[in-house]
Amino acid sequence: MRHGRGGKRMALFHHFVDLLTPFSPNCRFKTAVSGAESGTASELGDVLVVASIAKTLSKPGGIYSLDKDGDSIPLSEDIVIRILRRGSLDSSKKLDFFRWCSLRQNYEHSLGAYCHMFKVVCFLPHHHENDILELVASMKRDGVKLDSSTLKLILDGFIRNAWGPDVYSPVLVALVRKNQTSIALFVFLKLLDSSLSSPTGKNIVIPGAIACNELLVGLRKAEMKDEFKQVFGKLRRTKLYPLDRWGYNICIHALGCWGDLSTTLSLFKEMKEKSGRFDPNLCTYNSLIHVLCFLGKVKDALIVWEELKVSSGHEPDAFTYRLLIHGCCKSYRINDAMKIFSEMQYNGIRAETDVYNSLLDGLMKSRKLTEACNLFEKMVEDDGVRAS
Repeated sequence: MRHGRGGKRMALFHHFVDLLTPFSPNCRFKTAVSGAESGTASELGDVLVVASIAKTLSKPGGIYSLDKDGDSIPLSEDIVIRILRRGSLDSSKKLDFFRWCSLRQNYEHSLGAYCHMFKVVCFLPHHHENDILELVASMKRDGVKLDSSTLKLILDGFIRNAWGPDVYSPVLVALVRKNQTSIALFVFLKLLDSSLSSPTGKNIVIPGAIACNELLVGLRKAEMKDEFKQVFGKLRRTKLYPLDRWGYNICIHALGCWGDLSTTLSLFKEMKEKSGRFDPNLCTYNSLIHVLCFLGKVKDALIVWEELKVSSGHEPDAFTYRLLIHGCCKSYRINDAMKIFSEMQYNGIRAETDVYNSLLDGLMKSRKLTEACNLFEKMVEDDGVRAS
């Protein structure tokens, strides 16, 4: 992509993400009216003004005719929106009229006028990206805030115009990070469905790894389980995702915590088969151990732990030990928990209060009161950990 035009697109895209405001179904719009008419024109008068403007615009060079009497034409939000709604008026004429209104000294476009203009432009049959970008830039100059529904409309228009993932990816990331996950999801699904519905079924394009991963993390944090699985399913259909190790780790953790153990284990196996840059890392092993302990499959978690130590090329960290000790204590495997705790100390990893809490709880439930007392004394006197 050429830097000049691409940079302009990206700057405007990030700007209308910044323009985004919480959606309000009852927007109030300001009206600017020229002096003598000042909003008191009758309904009949407005109808006549709209009819006159529409008739003038429909003629060749109509916009220039409006210029001759520009100062005497009463403009209001209602009149402008009625012009934009005229089915008999060509879309290009409406856009010319909108631009003409922008130059009037005593008139400023409202959010309502911009929304109607976007509806006109976004449904043009030909390419219209420059017109959309012009409107976005105009909103920036006027200080008009964009609502959620209009942003969806704009992005939908760009999707139909087949912009590439290099444009969409930063937009999706920005939306998720601004807690606009539902809008990011809408855009993502539109883009993906458009690609999957290609007649040839070839050249499927999806947003970049960072955008896909950010969206899935956002859905996981929002506990949008069904939406997460919908996105994951569509991405897997492309046979392109996960695109990196981070993507695998996200899906292993989320799907596993939601009880889909078969898919979790399948993804873990797939990572090991791909190897190279997809090789499981410590985060992968910790995620899988967490899932197995969470689902009560501590025996399997211990097997994964042994694999981590013996053949993965990685070493357990404090988080790994904490997961296993907590899982073993919850499943009444206190001997395994104490063995792991001893190894943890041997490797020089300091245990925090929550680890001691799990061990004390496990010892008490196993009726090992003496061992529990000894551990408590060790915690306070030897390790300097404060009792909670």
